[in-house]
Amino acid sequence: MSKLFYSEEQKFSHPWVWLVIFPSLGILIYLLNINDSDGGLTNPDNRDDIVGLIILGVAFFVMMVGLTILFYKMKLITQIKANGIYIKYPPMINKERLISKAKIKSYEIRKYHPSREYGGHGVKKGHRKAGRAYTVSGRIGLQLHLTNGEKVLIGTHRKEAIKYAMDKMISND
Repeated sequence: MSKLFYSEEQKFSHPWVWLVIFPSLGILIYLLNINDSDGGLTNPDNRDDIVGLIILGVAFFVMMVGLTILFYKMKLITQIKANGIYIKYPPMINKERLISKAKIKSYEIRKYHPSREYGGHGVKKGHRKAGRAYTVSGRIGLQLHLTNGEKVLIGTHRKEAIKYAMDKMISND
């Protein structure tokens, strides 16, 4: 068991996501409320349209609930241990990925632009120069330069702590 120097768990909690999902669900519920006071369909001549709307509405509802659950469960777990950096991003990456200490040529804490460099937050592969990114929110990350020439960026909200842990891991023999 390798000694743990650092651990961080970031949840995907962008307020705009909820501001899009919940009103969409509200609009959907309103659109599906097409019954009159007697419990019958408001326009019996358009039964096919109504059935299509109901099917579309149910599919949209299932999709929105699924996205809500996905965003609620998504998180980035980063651990720095004596032998390397462990990354997990459930529910998309459930198995820990190890970037071993031996593969790290250099590192820095830097500010990055999620949309411009990686197309947003998440598990992303940016353009050739940017490399791979594991981010949830914010604009500060641990940039790793690997011995094989690849780059990996790991988002963090604790830049001082991750820098200290990296220094400790690299100097630990």
